[in-house]
Amino acid sequence: MNNTVFEINGKSYELDIADVETMERYDAAFEAMKKRGEAITDLDSPVAIMRAYCENFVKLYDDLFGEGAGKEILGDKLNTTKCDETYAEFLDFVRTQKEESINRRASIIAYTPNRRQRRAKR
Repeated sequence: MNNTVFEINGKSYELDIADVETMERYDAAFEAMKKRGEAITDLDSPVAIMRAYCENFVKLYDDLFGEGAGKEILGDKLNTTKCDETYAEFLDFVRTQKEESINRRASIIAYTPNRRQRRAKR
C-alpha cells in the first residue's frame, strides 16, 4: 500500500506530506478553509450554514487535489454527515503518514550518535 495515496470512491489522490511543495499547498488549503469557516458563523439560515459548511470541504479538496476533486470525493449532493465522515477518513490518512514519517526519522536518528558520544570517542 502506498501511504501517499488517498483512496476514496474508487479514485486515488496523491498527497505526500514529506514533500515541501505539497506541504505549502496543504497549509494554504487549511488556512483558506479556516477563513471560510469563520465566515459561516455570519450566516442566518441553518440551511445556508449547512450549504457553506459542505462547500468549504469541497473547496478544501479542490485546493489539495485539483479542481473538481471535491465533487469527486464528496459527490454531487451536499451532506454534512458525508463531509464529516470523509474528513475524518482524510485526517486519519494524513495522521498515518505523519506517524510513519516520524518513526522513519526516529529510526535513522537512533543510529546516529549524539555530539557527546562522538566527543567521548575522541
